[in-house]
Amino acid sequence: MKEIYKILIIILAICGIAFVAYSSFWVVEDTNTLLTYGDEFSNQSTNTSIQLKDDVSASERVNITKGNYNLLIDSDAKWKVKYDIDGKSSQKEGNGSTNISLGTISSNGKIDFNQISKGSTSLEIYDSNNKFISSIYQAGKTVNLTYDLIVV
Repeated sequence: MKEIYKILIIILAICGIAFVAYSSFWVVEDTNTLLTYGDEFSNQSTNTSIQLKDDVSASERVNITKGNYNLLIDSDAKWKVKYDIDGKSSQKEGNGSTNISLGTISSNGKIDFNQISKGSTSLEIYDSNNKFISSIYQAGKTVNLTYDLIVV
């Protein structure tokens, strides 16, 4: 009789371990599916976010509609930004946070942002109705970021 209880306990233990392993695999698989969906979604949407944590250069293409746009710079570092809107160039330098009106974008825009000193920076683009379009966040070191805004 004790042998049967030992066998039942071993079988229950194996089933428990198998259940935990299967559940873990299911959660990981669900997360991978979600990440894949998110990646596909961000490639097709203008609502994208990128997070960077080291010395980097990054470029992001964002599809937008014709209209007025603002660039919000939230930073605790020195920076320089150059932006071309429909062929017209402008440049600003600063230290800290600011809001830059990009004006009306009819065909395309390009934003080149350089964080010069160590710190953190968040760049966010909004339309004239304050609707979020895209963001990039960086913390730690220096960075060069480029946005290509394409009117579709």
